[in-house]
Amino acid sequence: MAERVEDVSAPRRRRYYPWDKWTDGAVWRAKQDEDFTCSPASFQTALHLRARQEGMSVATGSPEEGIIEFQFSKKDAKEETPNAE
Repeated sequence: MAERVEDVSAPRRRRYYPWDKWTDGAVWRAKQDEDFTCSPASFQTALHLRARQEGMSVATGSPEEGIIEFQFSKKDAKEETPNAE
């Protein structure tokens, strides 16, 4: 069971990403330890999860170690509608 902590220092707050900016359709470059603190693979997973939540798609790439480039875009109608054939 969790225990109450009497220490006056607050626990580290979770960092939130600026999704409203990042989902604007521009190409973004994020740097590990500056823009995200998890592994690059975990950050890419977070990007894809957010895209799904927003009904969007996201293209990601890693041009060098610790760098993730990404671009969110609206899904095409073809992607949203299953093939009727």
